Amino acid sequence: MTPVPMIDADLAAKWRQAQANPLLSAKEIAEALNLPLYILQQPSQRQRFDIPHYRLGKLVRFRLDEVMAWTMRVAVNIERREAGVDHAKTSASANTLAAASFAANLGSPSTGH
Repeated sequence: MTPVPMIDADLAAKWRQAQANPLLSAKEIAEALNLPLYILQQPSQRQRFDIPHYRLGKLVRFRLDEVMAWTMRVAVNIERREAGVDHAKTSASANTLAAASFAANLGSPSTGH
């Protein structure tokens, strides 16, 4: 591990966390999580599905743990929908519901990427 420069403890902890969880490209995330690349690359899709990401100038990067947490939230919403839970009463956002709909279709074969 790279030595930590002399800085305060909070900043050092954040630095260690960043080293342990690097920013990854859309392609790396898509391959790691078996997601369609286009939903990570296209701004309209990232916004529609509320996918956590970071903009670094023109680059877009993702943290694997954040995108994994997003997929877990989507899975929970799918389970709720299949169980018949009223989403309006659970205060789920429209974006989360759209993401749940998208994730429900992840298992079906796709064409176009």
